[in-house]
This record gives sequence, C-alpha cells and structure tokens, in this order.
Amino acid sequence: KSQIDSSNISFQKIVESKKAPYKYKIHASLEKAKNSTSGEEDVAILEELNKLIKNRDNRPYLGELYYQAGIIQRSHDTEMAIENFAKSLQTSSSSFQKGLSYEAIGNLYFDKAEFLLAGAYYDSILQFTENDNSKRLRRLIRRRNNLDEVIYYENVSKINDSILGVVSMTSEAQNDFFTAHIEKLKAECKIVWSDEED
Repeated sequence: KSQIDSSNISFQKIVESKKAPYKYKIHASLEKAKNSTSGEEDVAILEELNKLIKNRDNRPYLGELYYQAGIIQRSHDTEMAIENFAKSLQTSSSSFQKGLSYEAIGNLYFDKAEFLLAGAYYDSILQFTENDNSKRLRRLIRRRNNLDEVIYYENVSKINDSILGVVSMTSEAQNDFFTAHIEKLKAECKIVWSDEED
C-alpha cells in the first residue's frame, strides 16, 4: 500500500509538472489509474479518465484511456467495460493495444459463459499476432483451443432446442412455422438471383 501511495505521488508530480512532455503526463495518469485499489478510488479515477477522453488533445491516447476505463469498470459494470474496450478497439492504432482490448472482451464473455462470442474475440487476436510467441499468447491459444469442443456442443444444444421447440408445436403452428421459413428462403433466393443477373 505504501509503495502504491508513493508511486501515485510521483505520478501526480509528473501530471502537474510544467516541464514534463505531454505524453509523459498522460501515461502518468494511466499509471495512477492502474494503481486503483478500492471502489471509492475507482469513481474518482473514472471521472479523471472521462475528462481526459473528452479532451481533443488526447486523441492519440484514446485507445489506452478507454482500455483503462474498461479495466476499472469490469468488476462493477460488465456492459460498460465491454463498451469501453470496444471503443479502445475503434480508436487504437497499436496492434498490441488492440490485442489487449480483444482479449479483455473475450475474457468477459468467457466469464459470462458466452463461449461463441469469447472464441470470436480470441480469434481476432490470433489473426494479427501469429508471430508473437509470448507466454500470454500461448495461454490464449490453449484457452481458445479448449473452447472448440464447448462451442460445438453449445451449437448442437441450440439446434436440438430448436427441433424440440418445433416438435412441441401444434400441427397448425408447425404449418405456420414452415410456411414462414419457406417464404423467407424464397425471398433470399430472389435476392441472390437478382444479384447474379446484375
């Protein structure tokens, strides 16, 4: 605790320094945010991060700022955390920062047992970090590979639930269901044919 306090004092001195380059001030603010240890601190730090995000001068740092806001929010508000990580993806030019944001979103969906979505975000990281042989990436690849079987059985379960849903319908409801499905397929075929004619 005392080390965190002393490091925060040092970071605050950098933030307030008139001589420090601007990028050091931003990174000092981010480091202070990483040192947050309580819910009360989180509120103040999120307010500070939001002020930095609104400042047009900080556009080059938006990916990192949104990411750090997401990190702080993930234990309080998962949806807001996901939203901030997604904004980090949109505003970041660094592939490393994008990888961190993809992983953070994937982990949140994994914790919510939404394995298909988690797998998709993990796949996104692997697309642009294939040359990276770090411990973090190897751990991520193992986690992603373990999801394959879970995703397969989740899809089988969804299909079975759909079939059982149709089977449990009355004959009239089944007839309506299949009629609507056939009409939908016909409409899709017309779109494909018209595209081919063009």
